[in-house]
Amino acid sequence: MTKQEENWELMTTLNIPWGECNKIEDEADREFLLGKVTQVKKLVAEQQRQQQQQQQQQQGGGVWTP
Repeated sequence: MTKQEENWELMTTLNIPWGECNKIEDEADREFLLGKVTQVKKLVAEQQRQQQQQQQQQQGGGVWTP
């Protein structure tokens, strides 16, 4: 991933302003924050999956009863 792509991930996921993202020079700090981006994205995906399941259940989706 390029530095610009990393900055985009940090900016859009963690709400770090672009200018501040550019200032992160320490590779360990950058990797730590990008790891947090991954965690947040996984959490959001899991929450979306749960919401979809709840919506399907509310719509009677799935369980057939004779």
